[in-house]
Amino acid sequence: MMENNEVFTWDDSERGNFKLEYFPPVDVPVIPHTPWVLKNIPILPGLYSEVCMIIKTKLEAGVYEPSNSSYRSRWFCVLKKDRKSSRLVHSLEPLNVVTIAYSGLPPAMDALVTHFSG
Repeated sequence: MMENNEVFTWDDSERGNFKLEYFPPVDVPVIPHTPWVLKNIPILPGLYSEVCMIIKTKLEAGVYEPSNSSYRSRWFCVLKKDRKSSRLVHSLEPLNVVTIAYSGLPPAMDALVTHFSG
């Protein structure tokens, strides 16, 4: 790992994107549904400036982008293990409900898994 240390990204400013010509966007098959706009969980006043900084950093790095989407899911902030910094967590529960399960798996996945199991 130390020989290839430079291939890892350690923060959002070092993060890149796949070229669209090699990796086109993935279409997630879903069942018919109505778009949702969910109210967000309130941000604690003491964390407000830190959360704003996290969002600005992610916008600058291209992780987040402006959108006029019909959907809005909840997100919330949790403390990392170091008990000093925070992390944003996006709740994708509504998306999980409308996503067609196992639609992206290769055929005969059970047979393939059985072949490689003990």
